[in-house]
Amino acid sequence: MTPATIHWSTQLLTLVAGAAARSLALGALTTGTLAAFRVKSVRIKLFAWKGVLLVALAMPLLMAITPGIRVAVPLPALPEHTAAASAAVAVLSSPVAEAARMPAISDTAPGISKSAPRAHKHTFAASAPSAAQAPVESPSSIVPAVAPPFALARREIPWVMLLLFAYFAIVFALLVRVAAGIQLSSRLVRLAEPIEDPQALDPLLAVSDAVGLPAIPWLAESEAVSVPLVIGISKPTILLSAGWRDWDADELAAVLAHEVSHVVRRDVLAQRLALIHRAIFWFSPLSWWLERRLADLAEQASDEAALAAGVDRTRYAEALLGFFAELEAGPQRVWWQGVSMAKTGQAEKRVDRILAWRGAMGNKLTKSLVILVVAIAAPVVALTAAVRPTPHNIQASPASATSPSPDAPAAPVAAPSPAPDSAQAPAAAPAPSASPAPAAAPAPAAEPAAPQDDEHAFVGFGSGRGWRCWGCGRGRLRRVWCRTRRSDRSRRRVRGR
Repeated sequence: MTPATIHWSTQLLTLVAGAAARSLALGALTTGTLAAFRVKSVRIKLFAWKGVLLVALAMPLLMAITPGIRVAVPLPALPEHTAAASAAVAVLSSPVAEAARMPAISDTAPGISKSAPRAHKHTFAASAPSAAQAPVESPSSIVPAVAPPFALARREIPWVMLLLFAYFAIVFALLVRVAAGIQLSSRLVRLAEPIEDPQALDPLLAVSDAVGLPAIPWLAESEAVSVPLVIGISKPTILLSAGWRDWDADELAAVLAHEVSHVVRRDVLAQRLALIHRAIFWFSPLSWWLERRLADLAEQASDEAALAAGVDRTRYAEALLGFFAELEAGPQRVWWQGVSMAKTGQAEKRVDRILAWRGAMGNKLTKSLVILVVAIAAPVVALTAAVRPTPHNIQASPASATSPSPDAPAAPVAAPSPAPDSAQAPAAAPAPSASPAPAAAPAPAAEPAAPQDDEHAFVGFGSGRGWRCWGCGRGRLRRVWCRTRRSDRSRRRVRGR
């Protein structure tokens, strides 16, 4: 499992979770708006929640194409154990820890010369003089006694990949269920018997002309259904139970008006999109609630359409109660892909709503209202998709935000230029007047200084005539850095001559 795989898996999970969170925020905003304006029209509510469904499905794409707007989100400081863990990780990743993890080279190893300097070019650090005078701590006092990172990495559980696998497994199971429902619905339509009786075709033609439907839906009957339902998107089919001939003319007209209203609003398509949305965002409570809410609003709108066609409320309520009774008694019921006229658990609410219906006042969804709602909702949706929350520590002091990081490397400065002649060399020790003062030895070219890490040893203090390294024993007239590795040098201090 490569780091790139983990990175893309994390990005995918973050995208899906962010889209679900934004859709949930839009759902809460829609609920508040409908409650604030006291919207009572079922058609307006159905239109609003269908819009939320479409936006929720398109939210990942909207997040990808909209420019991001970063918003600081105040968050508290990390807990102490988290901060301690971060500090331990920082220590483990430091150069001191890296040097401590390297195997020590034995002093008696054949073929290794302690006095052989390493030919590396280094940059003179600004804080090198102060570091040279500081005592050298052993790596065991700096690095905590923990296992190496590579040992931890081998035992680390890939939680991101496991989470991604679980997410796709549940998505696949839900999508298989939707596909199986579509397949069973298609098989149910193929096995259904078409209805050619004018007793049913004449009311269907009248209702279709009244609502302005360009094509009349196909009408069929099946013994596998207990209540009327609509199946299909491109070629909708109205399925009636086998006992539809026992209904009177008013009940048949009410049923056909109810089912034709589903065809006009394309409720089957909305139901299928809601199931796909629930399969993709199964972890979001909005996906489950929205699917049930759209089904309830679709049934309410169809009930109002049937009552608006002139059906008596009491007679329609009695017919609906009969369908609920057949639904409870008959176990053979297709629940997969179809908008049915009755569902379990809705009898009391629907009957009360039908009996309390007072006409279709304010039930019209005009084109101007649709344009106004879309014009207001479009900027809100774009802003919701463009917001990128950025964590911000509210307990961080202002000085910590401006102070440089301790891990940042020091700014390199120019290396000291070598002395051009003997006049710039350090003066020799004074001699008695009887003998002439010895001429000062020419100063050698200054070596590039080593960085402040444990890869190189410090220079030991010598006599007034020069300096000697603790490890390799090389003499210097000036206090410089030695290129010998700490693991190669001897632990004893070499005194000056």
